[in-house]
Amino acid sequence: MGSNVKPSSTYITLAFLESTGEQFIDTHYIPNVSTGLFLDAQTVINGDTIPFGCRNVDDVDDTRYYALRPPCDKSFGYGWGVWRTFKGYNGWNKIRLFTRLNWKNSRCVESALAGMQELADLTFVPLYSLYLFAANIRGAAQLRWGGRIWSAGISQGGDVESCFIPAIDLSGRPCMFDKIKNEMCYNVGNGEFVAGVGSLRQLLTILDFLPATGGLLTLSLPHEANSPEGSSALEQAQQKKGWTFIVRDYREPSAALYTLKRGRDLIWCCRVRSNSGQYLAADGSRWSIESCVAVFGTLGNNPSLYGFEQFESVEQAAQIWELMPRGLADSMVQV
Repeated sequence: MGSNVKPSSTYITLAFLESTGEQFIDTHYIPNVSTGLFLDAQTVINGDTIPFGCRNVDDVDDTRYYALRPPCDKSFGYGWGVWRTFKGYNGWNKIRLFTRLNWKNSRCVESALAGMQELADLTFVPLYSLYLFAANIRGAAQLRWGGRIWSAGISQGGDVESCFIPAIDLSGRPCMFDKIKNEMCYNVGNGEFVAGVGSLRQLLTILDFLPATGGLLTLSLPHEANSPEGSSALEQAQQKKGWTFIVRDYREPSAALYTLKRGRDLIWCCRVRSNSGQYLAADGSRWSIESCVAVFGTLGNNPSLYGFEQFESVEQAAQIWELMPRGLADSMVQV
């Protein structure tokens, strides 16, 4: 779902939507004992975070309603009142995982890694709406998740209430499109989502779909789009439509084909101060690290003109900037 190029009158589908840990969506749906979730997702930033769910309070009682979280260094599990874990899967492996939690009131939790397990009755009543890319805890986005979502859904009893697919709207803004309710669901956090592109063909369709209004769009491209044809299309779209494109690469190529003759052993990184950032400085301030392999923009195509610096990896950038990953800095926080 969401991986095909499918223009409509109001949107075009993406392969996936990615949060840097800053973006999230309020579904405005409060679950109950008969509600179910499905999630097709992949963790990108390792940490004690939640991709889809809500909770009544912090750590006072067991009121978690969380979709299965793909494995991280903390655990592989889900929230059904208490936090429940599957043994043998600790460790971050970046796997893309399709999961179900009480989908269509099945009273089961399912995933390819853990199989199927029965669920006990839910012993509390959720009070807050479900967030995508975070947990809604007492009405605030916490445990913000850095990762990709290909599709997600909400069921009530035997009916499907929402089916979310990644999309770009007429203005060029990444979002989730709810196919059941026929409405756009936008980021209510900081910045904007990264638009995941599945192929060179999809990239060309997206660039053609964008309005000639200018704007900023971060694209995560596969190796197939990391090509002279892809670079030329991005350059032409930038010149004709006034957009700035920050380009990431999510599939490892054998060699770089982007302009500026950069090697694959180097990436560009910049740090952004944020209260919900993934990194902690010695003075207690929080930061996010954004990365790219190329920029096509109004200032030129050199990423340094947009505040990026070159490093061998994001980890090296964090070390040089003396930033500690949130997973280590917040080691006392538990889901």
